Amino acid sequence: MSEEVIVSYLAAAIRLCVPLLLAGIGLLYMSRSGILNIGMEGMMLIGALAGVFGAHTYGSAGAGLLFAVTVGAVVGLLFGFLVITTGADQVVIGTALNLLGLGLTTVFGRSLLGMGQEAVKVEGFPVVPLPLLSGIPFLGEALFRQNVLAYAAFLLVPLTAFLFYRTRWGLQVRAVGENPLAADTLGVKVHRVRYLCSVIGGIMAGVAGSSISLGILNQFTENMVAGRGFIALSAVIFGRWTPGGTMSAAVLFGGPTRCSCGSSRWASSCPTSSCSCSRTSSRWLPWPGSPDAAGSRRRRVRHTRVWRTAAAEWIGEAVKGEETMRTMDAMNAMNAMDAMDAMDRESAADCGHKPDTILETRSLVKRFGAFLANEGISLSIRRGEIHAILGENGAGKSTLMNMLCGMLVPDEGEIRFRGRPVRFTSPGQAMEAGIGMVHQHFMLIPALTVAENVVLGMKGRSPLFRLKEACAEIRRLSERFGLEVEPERLLGDLSVGQQQRVEIVKTLYRGAEFIVLDEPTAVLTPPEVQDLFRVLSALKAQGKTIIFISHKLQEVQAICDRVTVLRLGRLAGTLEMKDTNPAEIARLMIGRDVRAPVRTGAASGTAVRLRVEGICASERGVPLLRDLSLRIREGEILGIAGVDGNGQRELAEVLFGLRGRDAGEIRLEGRELDRPHPRLMTELGAAYIPEDRHKEGLMLQMSIAENLIAKQYRGKRFSLGGFLRRRRMRACAEESIRDFAVRATGPGHRVGGLSGGNQQKVILARELMLHPRVMVAMQPTRGMDVGAAEYVHRRLLEAREQGCAILLISTELEEIMALSDRIAVIYKGRLLETMDREEADLDRIGLLMAGVESGA
Repeated sequence: MSEEVIVSYLAAAIRLCVPLLLAGIGLLYMSRSGILNIGMEGMMLIGALAGVFGAHTYGSAGAGLLFAVTVGAVVGLLFGFLVITTGADQVVIGTALNLLGLGLTTVFGRSLLGMGQEAVKVEGFPVVPLPLLSGIPFLGEALFRQNVLAYAAFLLVPLTAFLFYRTRWGLQVRAVGENPLAADTLGVKVHRVRYLCSVIGGIMAGVAGSSISLGILNQFTENMVAGRGFIALSAVIFGRWTPGGTMSAAVLFGGPTRCSCGSSRWASSCPTSSCSCSRTSSRWLPWPGSPDAAGSRRRRVRHTRVWRTAAAEWIGEAVKGEETMRTMDAMNAMNAMDAMDAMDRESAADCGHKPDTILETRSLVKRFGAFLANEGISLSIRRGEIHAILGENGAGKSTLMNMLCGMLVPDEGEIRFRGRPVRFTSPGQAMEAGIGMVHQHFMLIPALTVAENVVLGMKGRSPLFRLKEACAEIRRLSERFGLEVEPERLLGDLSVGQQQRVEIVKTLYRGAEFIVLDEPTAVLTPPEVQDLFRVLSALKAQGKTIIFISHKLQEVQAICDRVTVLRLGRLAGTLEMKDTNPAEIARLMIGRDVRAPVRTGAASGTAVRLRVEGICASERGVPLLRDLSLRIREGEILGIAGVDGNGQRELAEVLFGLRGRDAGEIRLEGRELDRPHPRLMTELGAAYIPEDRHKEGLMLQMSIAENLIAKQYRGKRFSLGGFLRRRRMRACAEESIRDFAVRATGPGHRVGGLSGGNQQKVILARELMLHPRVMVAMQPTRGMDVGAAEYVHRRLLEAREQGCAILLISTELEEIMALSDRIAVIYKGRLLETMDREEADLDRIGLLMAGVESGA
């Protein structure tokens, strides 16, 4: 093959990559803001027709491009309206858009352009050689003799990267895509950002389509896009949702596959007429569902993270599910082994031996790069005991449990289960051995019944689902262990406590003898906690071994036989519960005595900072808040006590503008707020610590520095002319990391890689940096160890001393009693009674939490 043919071939290959790259950039903007668009094919087709129509009508390729851009923007706006405002399913809308594009271009292409047997030719974009560069031997003529759209496409790549990572608008886009609820809470206009990205995606689709009709073929033919929309989506995924990666994938996919044209309408764009390769096809597996709207809020904010992250997690869970499936034969074998072990235990008991050890670890070590998560962990767990594992956030508890359950493999050391050395490389292997885990965030599907959730992932000899047998076994297990689970009920109709019992049944159904419970009481009401303890006692009585991971020392003391404490990745000690107390355990956890912060004196001021009168709120006709009134003075903490789910979340959302109200009045320092929203509240000096730090408080895929400035990036301190001031961001983050004792490698550390306590410290640092005058603190220490909780309490009291009026909403009565100046009890959306701290007692508050008012 001559040099001239090779150069011509490369030049054509680059031209054929351009539509993929342009469409990929458009998809990149949409996906990074959390929008899934599989309708790019139809949008490109409409853009191609619009470009040819404009060029044919006005006799200019530039006019055709302008026409394509305009039509693309309109189509993108329409797509945004249907998906963002109406909440329609994104996959359905994308599919409909593809069909609409094909139909419209077929009908209007023939009528507007008068196409008969032969397509109408138009003036396309001419080749523009770049001075000097086009003279480079061999590659110069191929790379630098292109039309203007090709140059523009490749220049858009660094421009897009700059916009995403160096501008405050790009910060907004990434925040909205990663966590829209958190972005909304932080004052970002989520709908506005997504609408703009949808319009940009439509514009890029129009340009991509016209790059085919005006840059390659110079004509319009039916279905001329030929799968390029889906190939562009594949390029974005293959490029890991980055501009540079998308460009590389577009070159990889576009050049080789489309230089060898398999359709006659592309023959004119090939370098030679001898091209004889067969037509390639693009296959793409669509994301299995569209994001759900945040139905729990009056303000419609999409509840999905960016769909690329959700897709990755969905695929990961699918793989994990395959790994954790165990066969019925393996279960029967394990049951036989259990029977043999039971006989061995009886023999040992007859001989007067002490209870045997079911699990033992010897010098376990686990590293993540240079970070040592576990170092030399040696412990033993007795059969039939409830054993607590405690430690500060980041002490290595999760790493240790993940090694026991097969989610991580130790770098050094040995695990012995039932007296035999084991090395689990997957959760499925651990489950087959008899080790199960109940996660804090349940691995259940609300749309399925209890029985379907329990057997999901298991394989039997028959491909048929034997529902009656499964239900009978679930009932037997429920009766044996007092779980009170109804197998036919829909999981979504169950309370959180009942769903947790389903998780326990699921592990027992798979033959687990050793069960790990990760923060089992974190989401339970006090009555549900007592029900859980009753179930655990029944499991213990039947010889099951329980690992109980918790931060609540009182609960550990109430239910556990022994406790093992980890500190900084090492074993700090194992204690018999009957020989210790919470103070000693706390000292072992954090290496010092825990001194609860002391609230001193009364409120420092008399001025009312926040006043709420007669607030009412509802959802779908169900009352959530009923004639609720309160006031908080300068330098005062008003604690709201109550069983979770009685309107606490709705109260916080109404006050911070995240939810609308039906009636009532809100006044902040005397100013009436008709329609509060997060940005306005922040500007007026209000801070907000959300209940769920993952869903509403943080962008987990972003850095500490980016999360810390999430409420201040618009100001001159951290941005200038729309561009982020990176040095100031870093300096601020370093100061906050130091002042708030955040355990991280530096400002660039990804927030999702921090422990829960350190994540909460980042939120606290961000809010207190604003020097707030009013703060709404919703469950500020949920899931935190005693040391981290003590730190948060101290910071809240410091803010109180500086005059901040704080609304403290917590289900932890000890926290309410320790920090509050006044205490109000909420029940079914109504404040039953407000009392001074000195007048409050736990019995009285407990009755009010149950709805029993004074004198009733």
